[in-house]
Amino acid sequence: MGGFVTYQLESQHDRYRIHDVELIQVPARWVLDDIMFLHHCLEIAFYFLPEHSNSDKIFSLFTFLYSEYVSTITMPLVKKLFLAKFFALLGIYPDFVNQDATKNGYSLFCALSQSEGIALDIHNNIDELHEQLRLWLVDCINTHPDIRLFNTVQFLQ
Repeated sequence: MGGFVTYQLESQHDRYRIHDVELIQVPARWVLDDIMFLHHCLEIAFYFLPEHSNSDKIFSLFTFLYSEYVSTITMPLVKKLFLAKFFALLGIYPDFVNQDATKNGYSLFCALSQSEGIALDIHNNIDELHEQLRLWLVDCINTHPDIRLFNTVQFLQ
């Protein structure tokens, strides 16, 4: 279920043998309680990251999914902030389809791209922030030319 493992791969003619398998880490309980969220994150990474890319910041962000997280803000907000940070690190932001959401989302994008982790100073009400993030993320995901292949976008509906 999304565990980090290391292993040695040994070629044996037309087959491979895996040995020295070591489980490094498994997702935190809060992620496993909503396995569709983990699937959604991995699906977005699959479609948006260039093949064979190597980004320490993206890898560090994904390790957040493997740490216990205790906060006074709600899990849905944490999940949206995680995805917004992912897009911020990639430099992906929507075309100006939804002017209000994009304008408000752009300030969030700037704050997230410059912050450590997914922390933000929240000055507006939480419900408004949820909606701004939702619209921003839907617009970001819709920038992908193969959006029809995504299976988990209902997470943001």
